Amino acid sequence: MELRNGTSTNQGSIHQADQWGNHSQCHGTMDFDRSQYHTFAVLIDLSDDDYSKQSIKFQLDGQTYYTVQGDNSSGEARQGWERIAHSAFFPLLNIAVGGDHPGNPNDQTLPGLESGMTIQWLAVYKSWY
Repeated sequence: MELRNGTSTNQGSIHQADQWGNHSQCHGTMDFDRSQYHTFAVLIDLSDDDYSKQSIKFQLDGQTYYTVQGDNSSGEARQGWERIAHSAFFPLLNIAVGGDHPGNPNDQTLPGLESGMTIQWLAVYKSWY
């Protein structure tokens, strides 16, 4: 999930290397109220042995706003999906300012402690099928 320069749009993103080692990404977005707490979720469904039916869903407050399935991942489909959905990863909570995405700070970028994030709780769950 990525939030940029004071906007009220959440971006669920997957970053990976394509079959040639180049950066590849895909994302979906959903607007939200920045003044409230929200529940962000990433659901990885590997319950089907057929990788083309496996999925990663991004949710905001229980509403799915972006889904990537095994057969529409970038790269050579099966290998790309293996890199995305079958590799270990961890949550990263980060406040980054500037850079290539979204660009230099602007008048919407809050200074100092105002640019922080408040997290009520963080959980990681694993289900066995």
